[in-house]
Amino acid sequence: MASYLQWRKAAPRRITWLCGNPVLAAEAVQRIRDLAPAGHFWQSLTAGEAPDRDVWDAAAQLAAPGENRLVLVRSAQRLRSAEPLREIASTGRDGAGSWLVLWSDEDGYYQRDAKTRKTATDNMGRKILQPGPAAVQAASCGQLVRCALSSEADQIAWVQEKLPGLSPGVAWRVIARSGGNLAAASSLREFLSLWPPEARTEALVGGLAVQDSQDEFTELLVTGRKDAAMRVIPPPDDLGGVLGMLGSLLDNLARLHDASLQQFSVRDCVKEGIPQVVAVKYRVAAKDYPPDRILSCRMLLARADSAWRGGAREGVAEVVAALW
Repeated sequence: MASYLQWRKAAPRRITWLCGNPVLAAEAVQRIRDLAPAGHFWQSLTAGEAPDRDVWDAAAQLAAPGENRLVLVRSAQRLRSAEPLREIASTGRDGAGSWLVLWSDEDGYYQRDAKTRKTATDNMGRKILQPGPAAVQAASCGQLVRCALSSEADQIAWVQEKLPGLSPGVAWRVIARSGGNLAAASSLREFLSLWPPEARTEALVGGLAVQDSQDEFTELLVTGRKDAAMRVIPPPDDLGGVLGMLGSLLDNLARLHDASLQQFSVRDCVKEGIPQVVAVKYRVAAKDYPPDRILSCRMLLARADSAWRGGAREGVAEVVAALW
């Protein structure tokens, strides 16, 4: 099983199971797409929305000689059976030009005990993979990739990847000023790329990443300070970014809650792939986010996002804050 940065240094295999941070997973998908020249066959399906049989029919097709074919399956954890995947992996998926990417919405690829929420293990103490990842790992052409930056060094290297020559201190400043939110950090990287290398200083990062109403609203709401959050409601046009930040943060809150049940330290949390900045800032608050509340918040964000995309601009953030 490769770490995200290790995987990026090697040639992707023909079948890849992705899980973890959605920003990194999207980068991984784009990297695989870049392997094939323009005009290659590309198909994207979402498990749970498309019937399983349609997903597996698309996944089973191989590229014609001299062509390239890439099939992306989103929400792959929703596929009801992994048996078709085992068959696909055993019947020619090593053929040139064919790629299958299964993108899971979940943070990891191990099963969890239904009662304790801890990673399930067998009688030998070995972690038990979910059926889909297990089928991919068993294939000679398969690879599991958990899209996470599990250490400060990894986070710095990720920032530097797009900004060659950037000092580690400035790179870490990008992560810290983004609150560990990789979507915000990615945007900040893009801004920095507009400046010449010699101008990319910590002072510049601080000027670009001054905490705005989006960041402040998100932090106050998640940490239980609703009244204060109501006083810094972001502008209506910024609501899309706020909903995205909250959705991304819920992923880490769920993991931090699980970590609290296992009495993990901040260092343990970072080893599990939770950004250090997020672990420090939200570790205490995460105790108030059991699975049922995480689900409730996700449903609330989905309704708010639907309203916002439908044209609603006034009052949506206030409703989110009131019902959070």
